Amino acid sequence: MKKTILIILIIGSIIIGGYYLYTTSVKKKEGKKDYTTVKVTKDNLEVIITATGVVKAIVQIDIKSEIGGKVIKLPHEEGETVSEGDLLAIIDDKQLKQSSLQTDADYRNNLSKVKGAETSVELEKQNSDLTIAGKKEQLIRAELVYRNALQELREQKEITQSAIDQSTSSLEVAKKQLQKIQAGSRKQEIAGKLAQVKQSEVTMENAKKDYERQKELYKNEFVALKNVDDAEKAYLLASSQHDAAKVEYEMAVEGSRTEDIDISQAQLEQAEKNLSYQITKGKQDIAIKERSLDIAEADLKVARINLDQAISQDLQINLRENELISSSALLDKSRASNEQAIDQLSKTEIRAPVNALIISRTVEVGDVVASQTMSSSAGTTLMTIADLGEIYAETTIDESDIGKIKLNLPVTIMAAAYQELKIPGLITHITPQASQVEQIPTFKIRIKILLDKIKEKDLPPGKKRYQLLYPGMSVDADIYVAKKDSVLQLPLEAVVEKKGKKYVTLMTETKTFNDVQITTGLKNNVMIEIVKGLKEGDEVKLPEIKGGQSTPGGGGGPRGAGRIGM
Repeated sequence: MKKTILIILIIGSIIIGGYYLYTTSVKKKEGKKDYTTVKVTKDNLEVIITATGVVKAIVQIDIKSEIGGKVIKLPHEEGETVSEGDLLAIIDDKQLKQSSLQTDADYRNNLSKVKGAETSVELEKQNSDLTIAGKKEQLIRAELVYRNALQELREQKEITQSAIDQSTSSLEVAKKQLQKIQAGSRKQEIAGKLAQVKQSEVTMENAKKDYERQKELYKNEFVALKNVDDAEKAYLLASSQHDAAKVEYEMAVEGSRTEDIDISQAQLEQAEKNLSYQITKGKQDIAIKERSLDIAEADLKVARINLDQAISQDLQINLRENELISSSALLDKSRASNEQAIDQLSKTEIRAPVNALIISRTVEVGDVVASQTMSSSAGTTLMTIADLGEIYAETTIDESDIGKIKLNLPVTIMAAAYQELKIPGLITHITPQASQVEQIPTFKIRIKILLDKIKEKDLPPGKKRYQLLYPGMSVDADIYVAKKDSVLQLPLEAVVEKKGKKYVTLMTETKTFNDVQITTGLKNNVMIEIVKGLKEGDEVKLPEIKGGQSTPGGGGGPRGAGRIGM
């Protein structure tokens, strides 16, 4: 018995000792943890492309002079704001003033000559009995009167014929009407009237029955009083129609009355008189129009003869008029030269074409500038002005990212001068053709800077919205190409791809690891969306990196580079 107990104690000691050694070994292994895990989190995920650009003004104008010369006045300095029409510069105008005076004198001299020639021609025209212009006008009026008379004659003939045709038609209608009345009512008409009487009688009897039925139903409170009233109205209407049908039938049976025949006979006689009147009146009207046409034709012949006489008598006046034309051409030339000189003189004052800011000034008082029309180098730029109310940033995007860029994507603009200020923007233009930059195809994009979207409280002290950015400044632009709110996500290195499928190494409740297939979605250079296969809070083992390669079975991939938004 004692021996058995001893054996049991020995075995128990061995089991307890083994369990202690096992648990100690496990704890030591846990104390020497040689892996890293991350948890699946839920947060917003953004994909941002960052680019560097240069600020430019939508309206930026190089101010040049249309005339060459010395600058004698520059009222504004760089950085000053000017309004449309403000004086920007004055070019020396001494020579142009002399030129203007000379051309003005030439113009006045030629004007005096033309006035003298005009007076001479006018006097000769006054001494002439007839002038070509007057006779031409008389001829035109005579031709117009003749054409009108001819047209009126044609129209009168058409009107007369139409009136006769209408009267003839009315006469025929009156004859047929009289014949119809004298013949009396036809058998077919009497039969039709009788059928109408019978039909109206049936309708009246049906309406009467419905009226009696509605009264009985109302008496027993099955219908409203309105139903009885409506039935009564229908009955009375049918009765009235029946009476009218009987009267018409009786009149048709009786035939035509004497008074109807008399009326029709009177209408026929009136139609005959009207036809006779229209024929007589038409002949008289046509005769009047023919006399008017004869008079107009005679006047037309006289007007043509008068014009021929005026032309033969006016040859000397034509010679004088030709001289006047030559003098007028010389006057026009001197007037154009004078106007050109005045225009050139006006261009010595250069004014602002728009409301803008002077961003640069390249000349000083005393400098001689070349005009933009006469110089092969397109003239001297006096200054450059820009409307800073509408500015944009121009930047380039690599061909690998251009597929993500589209119009109206939101952008955040950041300038080195205001590191804490984030200025909103919007993509408004993408060039359709790539340019080579260091042998890499890139695309220019234009980002409209939305200065009016900056909140007042975010403005730097002492600055207005349109005093923040100036043309030529460099800025950073964060382009938000994609965004998802509240999605499950992991670092990119936690996911490994095998044979076209994606896996992660998931830690189980017993602290062991299993490879789990997942479905991913949106990703940036740091994080990736988990669409299927994991839930929030799951713990995933990061792969071991050895010589740039992830360990088998651990999942993962190379770390991405670049900026993201979270």
